[in-house]
Amino acid sequence: MKFDATKISFVPCRETNASGDVLDLSNRNLSDEDFERDDDGGGIPWPLTAQNVNLGRNRLARVPERVFSCAALIVLDVSRNALKGLPPDISRLTNLVELNVLSNRLRLTQLPLDALASLKQLRLLDLRYNRKLRGAALATVRGALLPINPRLEVRCTVPPGAEVGGGGDDPEVEPPKLSACDRDATLLRSQLEPLSTPQLRKRLARSFGVVLDDDDDATHDRETAMRLLSDRYESRGPRAVRRERGTPVPSRRIDALRAALDALPWPRTTRERPKIRAEGYVVLQRPGTGTRGTAKEAREAAKLRRHRDVFDLATKALEEVDPSFARRFTALAVTLVSSRRVEGGQDRGHRRPSCVESFSLERNIFCSIRSLFASLRTKNFVGSPHIDTLNVGPFYGLSLGDFSGGGAIAVECSPFLVAEVDTHNRLGKVDGRFPHWVTQYEGTPRYSLIFYVTSGDVETQATAIFPPPGGSCDWVPPPTFVP
Repeated sequence: MKFDATKISFVPCRETNASGDVLDLSNRNLSDEDFERDDDGGGIPWPLTAQNVNLGRNRLARVPERVFSCAALIVLDVSRNALKGLPPDISRLTNLVELNVLSNRLRLTQLPLDALASLKQLRLLDLRYNRKLRGAALATVRGALLPINPRLEVRCTVPPGAEVGGGGDDPEVEPPKLSACDRDATLLRSQLEPLSTPQLRKRLARSFGVVLDDDDDATHDRETAMRLLSDRYESRGPRAVRRERGTPVPSRRIDALRAALDALPWPRTTRERPKIRAEGYVVLQRPGTGTRGTAKEAREAAKLRRHRDVFDLATKALEEVDPSFARRFTALAVTLVSSRRVEGGQDRGHRRPSCVESFSLERNIFCSIRSLFASLRTKNFVGSPHIDTLNVGPFYGLSLGDFSGGGAIAVECSPFLVAEVDTHNRLGKVDGRFPHWVTQYEGTPRYSLIFYVTSGDVETQATAIFPPPGGSCDWVPPPTFVP
């Protein structure tokens, strides 16, 4: 990856009330190799005077070595990466006040507790949403750090009641966290789940005027913020729905692509993305977008050769609608749903519940964990609410098949507006960095093709939907909005 240093700016470190540089390299699809290749001093700028470094939302398996040369560093954010541990060199950051390692793959055995304990200025250690750091692991971390640094706040995800023996059947107990594929997209709570806890708190303040006390630990609890926000939405009423239609794809392209999809040799597993609920799922990387000379590139090239017809036909369809994007997309995700069965023989149904019905269902979910698993663990349901955290810009979606009555891409345009983009034999452009999902539909099969970009310059995230290529005098843009 080649970086344009002119597009990385340094701003006053307001978060810490100190002067100095803020280096923001978040959401740039960075991997460990990017920093290894940059050891000769070219490419990524790295001011040693930086006091705030944000490396969140990348693909790092370890903290870059050069971080530890920033002796003045006060805030380090390496959240939403693939870190399994922290190096002992963390002790070199003697001025560190905040360390955010939220949503990684941390293990207790790979946390240098002695090194962390030596950081006398550290006031916040955010370890939330690391699945291996719960319960006993949290007690071990606190036991090692708090006696030495009593002013330190250690944040970690712990199920309610876990520290006192579990919550049993208490209706106030937080329900188990569901993955995206298990969420019922008709429920408002499911549509809000992709938002982080700070985003939930921000929405409460900006959209409903509810400002939570930052000094009250209880207000930083995700379930507390979610319930408060859900209550405000229930009082306000249903969100508005704006219906859009993608650009039609010529029938000759649709017919050729459908024939190729019907004949596609689908992989026998969905191991590329195990949480997808679908009979078929495959990701095809555009040639030249991977790291050259690696085993992974060879595997991707072999996979592309097996599915070349679909890739080429899909690309030609996109070229007719948006030639510029057809040259830039880095990968094509193809999904097949060929049945609508639900575990236990129950049909989810296709009628959309009203806002009141949705909240009624949500409250029932809180009251019965058994009921939650019986009603939400579907076998073939796809398109549940999620955010594409690795995308650097919008994507194009195209769907084909014998379905009807829905199957649109729904995306949150603002706290009170959802757009439903019809992509049936049409190409619709959507920014997947906003919460989005697929609306319910009848009939199968349904094929979904998503053209997306995960490398290159990051496009500004301001609007969730876009006018047809070439513009339209009748198209009205939604309000500019960032979650």
